Amino acid sequence: MSASIEADLSEDERAALELVRERGAIHQSEFWKELDVSSRKGSRLASKLEEAGLIEREQTVHDGNRTYRLEP
Repeated sequence: MSASIEADLSEDERAALELVRERGAIHQSEFWKELDVSSRKGSRLASKLEEAGLIEREQTVHDGNRTYRLEP
């Protein structure tokens, strides 16, 4: 089932998913910087991947800021 979901992902969403899978876990604040997208777009990408059941997104604090920890 996830293969068909992944087939429907945009190029940006695929790159985002690949980054999370490569890292095993990444903070959302680093995630959007690595993808070279705005924080807003990074947040939308993470939300979409979470809604599709491809990653888990857990609220956390990193470097004194609230963010999310993203995991495959």
